[in-house]
Amino acid sequence: MSKEYVTPLILELKPSAVYRFYLTFIYLLAAIAVVYADLFLLFQVSVVLFLIIFWFIQIRRAIPYPRLIWSGRNSWQLYKSERECVEVHLTPMSFCASWLVILALETEANEKINITILPDSLDAEIFRQLRVRLRILKPKLLTDPDSAQADEDI
Repeated sequence: MSKEYVTPLILELKPSAVYRFYLTFIYLLAAIAVVYADLFLLFQVSVVLFLIIFWFIQIRRAIPYPRLIWSGRNSWQLYKSERECVEVHLTPMSFCASWLVILALETEANEKINITILPDSLDAEIFRQLRVRLRILKPKLLTDPDSAQADEDI
């Protein structure tokens, strides 16, 4: 494999307009369904207020880790801020398609972290490199993460 894959892949995530659109669309449909349902007015108003609050929370929490670094092995560093870093590794539940990447990560304490990445969240070249690494290297890294062969293949 070429030497460009030896360097760590640094993902600087930014808010996704596509994610915001889909999220807003789903919450808007739910609010419309509640409004047209045959329910008490007070109940309808409170459910719509809860939907607005949860929509706002989801929009604010869209990027819990703005920076991710994938080093040579199955090793990731997730940064909530400049000083707060979490070490994780990739699990087999990760998903990769041309329009979406879902990273299923796990900490040493077996805490699961899922990160959804859409193409407009990253630079196009970085998104492509991420998909290539996941498709080519994920099977090797997941079968034997401690193997020295995994580093040589990268």
